[in-house]
Parts: sequence; C-alpha cells; structure tokens
Amino acid sequence: MQPFSKEIVQKAKNISLLEYLQRKGVEMVKDGRYYRMKEHDSFVVNPETNLWIWNSRNISGKNAIDYLERIEKMTFVSAVSELSQIAPDMPLERSQAADTHPPPDDNKSFVLPQAAPDNRRCFAYLHTHRGILPSVINHFIKAGALYEGAEYHDAVFVGFDDKGLPRHAHKRSTNTYLPKTGTDGKRKHDRWDVDGSDKRFGFAHMGKSDRVYVFEAPIDMLSYISIRIMREGANLWRLDNYICLFCLADNRLKEFLRSHPYIHRIVFCLDNDVDGKLPDDTPENHGQAAEDRLIDAYTCQGYEATRDIPPHGKDFNDALLFMIRTNSTRG
Repeated sequence: MQPFSKEIVQKAKNISLLEYLQRKGVEMVKDGRYYRMKEHDSFVVNPETNLWIWNSRNISGKNAIDYLERIEKMTFVSAVSELSQIAPDMPLERSQAADTHPPPDDNKSFVLPQAAPDNRRCFAYLHTHRGILPSVINHFIKAGALYEGAEYHDAVFVGFDDKGLPRHAHKRSTNTYLPKTGTDGKRKHDRWDVDGSDKRFGFAHMGKSDRVYVFEAPIDMLSYISIRIMREGANLWRLDNYICLFCLADNRLKEFLRSHPYIHRIVFCLDNDVDGKLPDDTPENHGQAAEDRLIDAYTCQGYEATRDIPPHGKDFNDALLFMIRTNSTRG
C-alpha cells in the first residue's frame, strides 16, 4: 500500500531542489540561468524547472525526490518522508510542471556564436582526430547545422525547431591539447551549451523513415553515421532520423516524438560506461542503465524500443576509431 497520498508525493516533487540543497548547507554558485555546486561544478540545477544533472557522472533527474534517490541513495519512502517533513517551510518551484522542460521565457536571449571565415580547424578536428568521414562533416556544414566559431574555433552544433529557426547550439572545443584539469585541480570542460539554448531542439538529422536513433552527443551521432556509411554505403543513413539528448534525460526525445507522430521505432545508442561509478563508488554503467529505463518506458508507450551498444570502447567514436585502425592494419 502506498504510504503517502498523491498530494503529498506531488508536493515533495514540487519542492525546489536548489532551496533544499542550500538549506542543507550545500554551496551553490549561479551560472547564467543555472546553479552549480561549488564543490562539484559539473552538478547543475535549473531553478525554473527543477531539472538537474551531474554531467561528470551522467546522472540526471526531474526533482528533489530523484536527487535523494539517485545521489543520496535514499529509498522512495525515505525521500518523500524527508521532503514532507520540511515541506511547510520550503518554497515550491516556480512551475508546477517540473518535467515538461519549458522553453526559455525570452527566446531572443539565444544568439548563435559568430562564425569563423572558414571551417578548416573544425573540419580537421572532426576528421583527423575523431575519424568522422568528410562526406558526413560536409553534409551538416551545408545544412547549416555545423560550423566553426570565430572566437575560439570551436565546433558549433546547431539545433533547429520545426520552423527551421535555430533554437539550440552546443560548442565543442577543437583544441586537442586542452588540459584535463585546471590549476585548481578541477576538471576543465571542453563542451557546453550556448546561453539561452532550448534542449528540446538539439542537433539532429531529419529523415523520412519511422525510425529515430538517439545519442548523448553530436560526435557520437556523426561517428555512428560514419560507421553506417562504411558498412552500408553512402546514402542509406539519410532515410532515418537522428537526435542528440546532450545528457541522459529524454526531454529532447519527447519533443521530437510529439512533433513527429509517424515515428514507431526508437534505437537508443547511448554510451557503454563500463567503468562508471555512483558518488559512493558503486559501479554503475550510466548509459546502459539509462537505456534500460528508457526502453521500458517507451515500450510501455507502444514504441518498438531497442538499443545499439558500441561494439568497442565507451562510445561510438571509440568504435569508429577502432574500425578505422582495424581496416588500416588489414590494408
């Protein structure tokens, strides 16, 4: 029997995670529209939606209950009990629909980074260091979904809405000599979303089939397409749809399925984190654990949901590079 009423559970879900953490003594630092933990700066909370993600560990959630279950390792009952005891003194989040991930209130705040005069460094990074086929790189450059930023020569991956307007941009450093940690010993980030980006409209390729392939990041997606071309030929890949989540939350997928009702098949192509760990050092294959949850959820909704696990390494870029090395050795 459920020990809590639906009203109590909903109230616990609606408690502001940011306020909860601050009251527990966790120091949070404002970063644009978001807040980061000072001690673990890859842990990010959106105070408007209550969505949170711990990027370095590939763990995410929609509310304070998820945080207590996945980070503090509480049971659901313990988490709701903890939040219910303090609920009268805690502010609710601004939006009651915490799991809908609404778009930014002011979309004008999103501006694409200025483009460099050419894409030479971006192209060289993706092809030489990542093994992505030139035809794939050129396809997305011509589509306006990929270009080189002027300021730092980053690779900029652009996402468009259904009207063809840019709504999201993700930058990936092309500096192959970027140190993994800064002088303070903290991990340096080599990828980030442009301010004002709406993750419901991330980097993608729209085909005409009823199948969509789902990835964590653009380079995974471009690598997978390259592998398909090497195995199947030049053009078959174009028939299908490909989207990036930019994390393990499925907001992007929900939006895509809403606007593309003819999709019936979903193939999850997330990372194979064989060395992954939870905050308490318990082994956790984050990508495959997420796929388990997503496959169950979307199968229940009537979709044909399957997975494609990277055959070598952690992700499909590792698999692509392995394939290139193997073919080169055979040659």
